[in-house]
Amino acid sequence: VAVKFYASEYFSGEHVAPFVERLLRGLTARHRVVLLNTGLKLDDHSDAAALLPGVAPDRLFDATPLLTASDNLTVQSALVANADKLYCTFGGFSYLGPLLGVDTLSFFTHTHFVSCHLDLALRAFNREGYGALGFLPVAAMDDSAVAALAGGTAGHDGGAGRTPER
Repeated sequence: VAVKFYASEYFSGEHVAPFVERLLRGLTARHRVVLLNTGLKLDDHSDAAALLPGVAPDRLFDATPLLTASDNLTVQSALVANADKLYCTFGGFSYLGPLLGVDTLSFFTHTHFVSCHLDLALRAFNREGYGALGFLPVAAMDDSAVAALAGGTAGHDGGAGRTPER
């Protein structure tokens, strides 16, 4: 799976870091994960996900070394297009997954987004050939919800003996 969390006006506050860590730990227990970090200061969005202690590099890969200012969108698009699912901050990047046919779950902490953009996206992506777009409030993501989103249930492996998704 591909993961791109970045700080934004829709995704900030004290609950963000613990949520991202819980979700990454859950995802890496069941899937191979690529972090779509850029390490670049191109706009006002800074990376909000990082490698985690104790998680093997074959389970959590940071794409930062693959990206330059001139090709970061191309490389990130290719990584998303080859993922089974995208988990990300709600915002413009969250529309990339559905446009590439990849189901996407996006998260927010503040609801002052432009609702007509979201309405249009949900209508546009609710057709054959597009991936689904979900958007969820971080405040609702308790341990059970995070475990379910990561592909299992709280206290249950859910992935034993299965080939991990990418």
